[in-house]
Amino acid sequence: MAQTLARAELLAPGFATYPFKRGVALLFLAETTTDHAVRLRASEQAVAALRRCVAIDPAFADCHHLLAETLHAGNRLQAALEHYDRAIRADPTVARFYPPYADALVALKEYDAAHRVVSEGLRVLPLTDQSRPHVYSLHVLAARVHQARGERTSMLQALQTALAMEAEVRPELLFELGTTYARATPADPRWRELLGRFWVLVCRGSAAAKYADQCEIVQARLMKPSR
Repeated sequence: MAQTLARAELLAPGFATYPFKRGVALLFLAETTTDHAVRLRASEQAVAALRRCVAIDPAFADCHHLLAETLHAGNRLQAALEHYDRAIRADPTVARFYPPYADALVALKEYDAAHRVVSEGLRVLPLTDQSRPHVYSLHVLAARVHQARGERTSMLQALQTALAMEAEVRPELLFELGTTYARATPADPRWRELLGRFWVLVCRGSAAAKYADQCEIVQARLMKPSR
């Protein structure tokens, strides 16, 4: 498929769709091959194809976003930021564009910029079935930003909002909010319910090994006598 699209690109060099589809095909190869050298080569060729795509059509939002995600996956975060930004500028209505951009900024400890991306996403995105997981991620990212900036009250509000909108509760959120409540002075009594749910859902099930460290913390906290 990638070779066929390469030939199509040569025959129609002014069409951004061909290098975009070639980038997609190369990334699929990179994700499915077991050969490390092939994976690296396919990833680099995908980056090159996607760069050609945005050069041909600077307003191709999906191409910018896929290029950004590919650079992000290769730990080239600074290079990814430009294309995350350009994807949103090209089409600010796409919910999935916002969380990885904010996540990259958090990884770079650019918390003010991450807060702006999160706030803009929450401002412009309607809450629909399609956008819900991305809006949820933005609230979790907001909590991480507030935590990094020492804004405990805002962090708790963001975590509470995420927990309230999640139909299938994620264990990480129960643990994070429960332990935050437990560490408060004085402790918020809601911690026991949240960590109790974590214990039942995770530590008594098949995911116990994956969350072994968290289960140990939760067990110690739940066995500690209340004062």
